[in-house]
Amino acid sequence: MKPFIEASSESFRERPVMDVAFRQRPGRDSEAAHLPATAGHANTVIGAAARTAADWLAPQPLITLVLPFYNEAGYIERTLESLAHQKDRRFSLVLVDNASTDDSQARAAIVCAALSDIAIRFLYESKLGKIHALATGLARIETPYLATLDADTWYPPDYVGNCIRLFRENPDATAVMAIGLSCSLGSGARRRVLRTTKLRSRLLPAKCHSGAYAQSFRTRAFRAAGGYDAAIWNFVLEDHEIVHRVARFGRLVYDTGHFCVTSDRREDRAGVSWSLSERLLYAAMPAAMLNWYFHSFLLSRFARRKLFNLNLRTFARRPGAPV
Repeated sequence: MKPFIEASSESFRERPVMDVAFRQRPGRDSEAAHLPATAGHANTVIGAAARTAADWLAPQPLITLVLPFYNEAGYIERTLESLAHQKDRRFSLVLVDNASTDDSQARAAIVCAALSDIAIRFLYESKLGKIHALATGLARIETPYLATLDADTWYPPDYVGNCIRLFRENPDATAVMAIGLSCSLGSGARRRVLRTTKLRSRLLPAKCHSGAYAQSFRTRAFRAAGGYDAAIWNFVLEDHEIVHRVARFGRLVYDTGHFCVTSDRREDRAGVSWSLSERLLYAAMPAAMLNWYFHSFLLSRFARRKLFNLNLRTFARRPGAPV
């Protein structure tokens, strides 16, 4: 059995781990309230007492889902429940606690407590900033594909299956991008977003039209591009910048049947995003000039406005927080 690796910016320690599986359990919130508090490192290892014969027959994962989180109690449970209901079980799951101060990790452990067919790892990253948590979670991916998720997003039951299928149907693709749908949209508006995003992806095939909550990559291309690295890019819009680097190695694929649903916290992103003029310039910029656009033009403007990646950890409203 492979060791569980708990990662932080300070050290790496190995612990034995047991794979876990999922079933819905009633009274999740009341159970979480009685769990012992986890101070400092998220060092609780969850798992079954022993692997059954069925565990050994579980399919080998083809894609690793990486889920960073920071104070996501009230959101992360629903996200994990959506992953637990995936029809295609050929995935592993890595959760990275980015120094949460609430009981997100304990709640996540409860939801994951019965997953016997899915390999799950809980990691810890003490350096605040989503990009650091992503880098920690993606450091030792062994599957041919990887996906980055957000802890406040719902993934339909065919999400994993669509990722794998679209990569296999498009051998020249380096990224498969789901289309993000806001939870506030009605069915008609969602259909329009799906059609519009697909059209935009055809008109602007080298551009990013979704966020890190909906992106999957060929692991080989992701590594060749340098992956998430604060030394390369330490500002907001890290999801668009990484897509620019990965796109140099192959196509970006969008499909109207491949989507996910984001929370209402994404309605106002003005404090952690680009301006309208910067968006329009991005759309008009030739692919050959995108490196200049990000690493000269946009970098200097973001640095002047102090739009660092850490802002993503302090901007989003949390459950129960005042509006």
